[in-house]
Amino acid sequence: MAPLVVQEEPREEEVTPNLPAVIEEIELSKEDREAEEDFYITRENTKQLLEKGQEALDGILRIAAGSEHPRAYEVAANLLKTVQDMNAGLLKLHEQRRQLVPVPEPEKKAADEVKQVTNNNVFIGSTQEFLDMLEAREQGNVIEHES
Repeated sequence: MAPLVVQEEPREEEVTPNLPAVIEEIELSKEDREAEEDFYITRENTKQLLEKGQEALDGILRIAAGSEHPRAYEVAANLLKTVQDMNAGLLKLHEQRRQLVPVPEPEKKAADEVKQVTNNNVFIGSTQEFLDMLEAREQGNVIEHES
């Protein structure tokens, strides 16, 4: 029987992120720079709090399992809720940043192109006209809009 070979996961320092070749520099005002700095500081603080909350949660769950005391389980449940709220806060922070940061023109143009979806179209005509229109579309002879 062949031995079982387990492939090790790459260490963090061995993993190289897939970054774009060109990073576009955007000139920010003083207020925008301060807002960006505050965002990154808040994000890092929240991530550190989440890590510490997870460590505390692991500890309190061990204590609760060992003592089987109802108060220990109550504390664990409260800590679970707190960690969950911090996770939601981190996501809300990203949402707020997207609302505050102006969208660059190429991205805005691409977003506008996506918004050109038409729902609930109404065709007014006979069944034969509708079938003719579908047949014309399949053949590539389509006129999208008539004035």
